[in-house]
Amino acid sequence: MDQPVPAARPGSEAVLLLCLAAFLMAALNESVAKVREVRGEPAGGHELPKKKTARKVPAKKTAAKKTTSRRPRSA
Repeated sequence: MDQPVPAARPGSEAVLLLCLAAFLMAALNESVAKVREVRGEPAGGHELPKKKTARKVPAKKTAAKKTTSRRPRSA
């Protein structure tokens, strides 16, 4: 009584790969959280230092250059 194996739907491989990737990422995050707990580190990781924003200096306006008119060449 062998039953036929149902044919895979198109695109089902992509869905399976996405599910596998999500499962692996969840397992990795859980593993990292456990290691950090063992080490005594905070769960969120380390805090990043705040960047100091530089004060913007207005750009200096340059004087418009005057174009010299050229005389047409004589033949």
